[in-house]
Amino acid sequence: MPDIDIVLVAPLYEGNVGFTARVMKNFNFHRLVLVDPCPLGNEADARAAHARDVLKDAEVCTIEDVFARSNIVVATTGAVSKSVCTPMRMPFFTPKELREHIKTLDGRISILFGRENWGLNNEEVKRSDIICTIPTSEDYPILNLSHADL
Repeated sequence: MPDIDIVLVAPLYEGNVGFTARVMKNFNFHRLVLVDPCPLGNEADARAAHARDVLKDAEVCTIEDVFARSNIVVATTGAVSKSVCTPMRMPFFTPKELREHIKTLDGRISILFGRENWGLNNEEVKRSDIICTIPTSEDYPILNLSHADL
């Protein structure tokens, strides 16, 4: 199994960062990476609960650092474009398909989660090696950052 970094790109709300640390620990992930994070304080700490160690050990770096050191970068998106005007690279994988795809790989895999207000930008998605989307209702396909992480 590869080393997996959960990367939050420019998170806006410290509570979501804390919740992310918590859900990471629930699923035995410990490598939290923050790119241009909001200030973290008591709310992040409270939301992390028993995963304060994951939050405390979070690494802050640039998006350039993430791409430079990763063997594979996975971009996550809530909405998969189906329009010729706004094309999306294909194929995209569900989390289950992604797990099967990467389970035998070695090295560092970074899974990018975008900004709460608009996700990853086009350049971040374009530079990524794989696209992953979580199947949701077509009526409202966007998950809260802390729910989408794992």
